[in-house]
Amino acid sequence: MKTNSIKVLSGVVCGLALGLASATASLSYSYSGLGQQITDGSSVGITSVATVSGAGNIASSGDNVSVTLNLSGGNLGDLVAYLSFNGTTVQLLNRPGTGGNPSALGYTGNSSFIFTPVTLSDGNSTSVDSYGGGSVSSAVSYMPTAGSSGFQAFNGQSAAAGNWTLFYADLSGGDGANVTTLNTWSLDITAVPEPVDVALGMFAAMLLAHAGFRRARRIARHEIQVEWAED
Repeated sequence: MKTNSIKVLSGVVCGLALGLASATASLSYSYSGLGQQITDGSSVGITSVATVSGAGNIASSGDNVSVTLNLSGGNLGDLVAYLSFNGTTVQLLNRPGTGGNPSALGYTGNSSFIFTPVTLSDGNSTSVDSYGGGSVSSAVSYMPTAGSSGFQAFNGQSAAAGNWTLFYADLSGGDGANVTTLNTWSLDITAVPEPVDVALGMFAAMLLAHAGFRRARRIARHEIQVEWAED
């Protein structure tokens, strides 16, 4: 009885430890109330920095990063956007409506038709740059300019914690006061917890194991005493 109990508890604890070591967590970082206007007809653009904390490394495979944007005003076909982190840059927009040809005239509708909000993520079959007008449900998501696996460029980063930079620019002037405003944006990352969190979890599992072993030993001693009493 004693041996079997300890073996079972050992298996449970090992499973918990392995699970903690390999567990991933979906972390969402939202930035509201920005109200940043994107200068019309200027490649200088604007940047918004998201400081991420409490995240370990990004998995080496799978879809682990997505971005949700909320913009209003201006013309979609004027916009380019990029997301950068730790030396890696992924293009989000390339003048939607141009069909990948930045010299062509992009979609000239107000940004609020589509970007209130819109999510860019891997695994989608439709590029955000193919948008050609009309009302689009907020539930619709697109792949970024970089492609259906574009965000996977961030996979394998040794740590997701740090500064993630969103860059926006309006490359075509002439809109006057009708400029695009970056209202809010959010960043979703699937990453493993930081090592300290894993260590704390494993320490808790060890305490649980210790308590379980002591209980198993007490049960075993009690059974032996009962057997002696019966003899």
